[in-house]
Amino acid sequence: MTGSLSDGELHDLLGLLRRLAEHDVDQFLLWKTPTTYGRVYITITRGLLPGMSEESYDELPPAGWSGPDEDVKRMLAEVAREGAEPVQVIRRLKEEIGEDFSEFTLMRYVLDVFDVSFVNLRRATAWKELPFGAQLSDDDVNSLLTPLVIKGDL
Repeated sequence: MTGSLSDGELHDLLGLLRRLAEHDVDQFLLWKTPTTYGRVYITITRGLLPGMSEESYDELPPAGWSGPDEDVKRMLAEVAREGAEPVQVIRRLKEEIGEDFSEFTLMRYVLDVFDVSFVNLRRATAWKELPFGAQLSDDDVNSLLTPLVIKGDL
């Protein structure tokens, strides 16, 4: 297996994480795994990490979430075809998703619709208009995600 998780794999992973959190996390789990980019450390805990607030975390999508909606994906592709910049596409997604919009939904939709670098998309989540964004301006995000190349036949 190579590459990003498929929608089915992600759905399975989220379900297993929910079950793990419910039944198998006493105080914490600390894991590490090697990757081609270096070691990754995974912390699952019942408490907030020092210096972190509740608002720092993205809510996992609810059980039964089946992945990005095909109509929303087609709409995002159309908005991009009409010449919208990446931040305009993100704003449109945010309007469409409403209160369920999060870094997670942003990542899933953009990765499903556009051929973009995961690393650049992850960096773009520091955009000032995201729920817990940091400092990136519209120009910064546009620079990271341009050009928006539409995948497949959307």
